[in-house]
Parts: sequence; C-alpha cells; structure tokens
Amino acid sequence: NQFDRLITEPTHIEVIIPTIGGREHYLAWCLKSCLEQDGSTSILVSSNGGSKTVREVITSLDTPRIRLVETEKVIPMAFHWEFAVSQARGDVISIIGDDDALLPHSLMVIREVFKAHPEVGCVTQRPAQYYWPDFPIESHRNKYVMPRCKGGSKVYDTKPILKRVMEFKEWYGMLPLLYHGFVRRETLESIRLNHGGLFKRIAPDIYSDLLLAVSVD
Repeated sequence: NQFDRLITEPTHIEVIIPTIGGREHYLAWCLKSCLEQDGSTSILVSSNGGSKTVREVITSLDTPRIRLVETEKVIPMAFHWEFAVSQARGDVISIIGDDDALLPHSLMVIREVFKAHPEVGCVTQRPAQYYWPDFPIESHRNKYVMPRCKGGSKVYDTKPILKRVMEFKEWYGMLPLLYHGFVRRETLESIRLNHGGLFKRIAPDIYSDLLLAVSVD
C-alpha cells in the first residue's frame, strides 16, 4: 500500500537554495555542504533575476546534482520562494539560505525519520548556528553554537503546539518548518492548491511555518 511504498523506497530529498547575485562566496560553501550528502540528494539553486556569477559558481562545481533556475528579473522575496518551490521535483523539499550549510550525514538521518514515520508530512529539526567571520557583531564571529538535544525523534500533534506559539508560550521553531525543515512535496502541493500559495507575506519563512501548522496535523 501507500505507506509500504514510502517505507521501502528511498526518499529523494531536494534542497532549494534561493540566492541573488553578490552572495557567491557564501553560496559556494553552502553548495559544497549539500554535495557532501549522499548521492540521492539533489540541489535546486534559484537565482533571483539571474546572475552570471551565480552561474559561474555552479559551473565550477561540475555536477549534475545541482539544477539552476532563474527568474527573468529581480522579484520580491516571497514571489521568488514561490517560484523556486514550483520548480521542485523531490519527494521531500527543504529550503535553506545561501549562507547556510548542512551538517555531514544530516539528510541520511532525515530520510530514516521519514521512513520510520510515513504518516508525518514534515520533519522539524533544531539547527546549529554558525556566525560567519564577517558577522556584524565582532564577538560572535567564527562562533559555532550547538543546540542542546538528546537525539532521536518524536511525533507531535501540531495544533496544540500552534496554540502555545500563538499564546507566546512556545518557540515557533517547534512548528512544522519548510525553511530549515523538511516537508513532503505532496503536502506542499495540497496546501498550494487550497491556499493559492505558500508565501503570501514579506516574511515567507514565518508565514509558511504558520500555514503548515494550520494545514498539517
């Protein structure tokens, strides 16, 4: 049946990286961290307005695992993210920033969580935080902060968490996440069909988190 298929077949995770010209230094390192994941992971780079220098970074890496799409002109961030997700092909989708990175073997763990829990539409994780050497606050530069966690996974009912977030009693990072989280593409397509889009505000990451929380049990 459907769940047996999800458990036995490998999950194709596609990482979406929205970017824009001028951020190539960060983008190169971001892409390298994605390429260190297992071979069933693919990367979609969406270039806002198109950029020769972004194309050069991708060409220099010389791998079919990276796919580049471009908008015809520079568009607002929320519109750009909507465009990027519309181009996705993976079974599971994640969006990360062009100055972010994936920890080694992280997607192997995410894939196993989805196999173990075929009923869930989204996997949320607690990200570590790294501050680039040019971070505006000098005391934070080159600092790496690892979150306190015990490892393992747990299935949550979404609505009680959403209620606590709306009452300012819970961190919004406990909600289902698309930005820094992992969501089944079929879940996203269902939401887009019902709501006419995933990113309808100027803060597309937070808006999509709340939309996921409303839509996913």
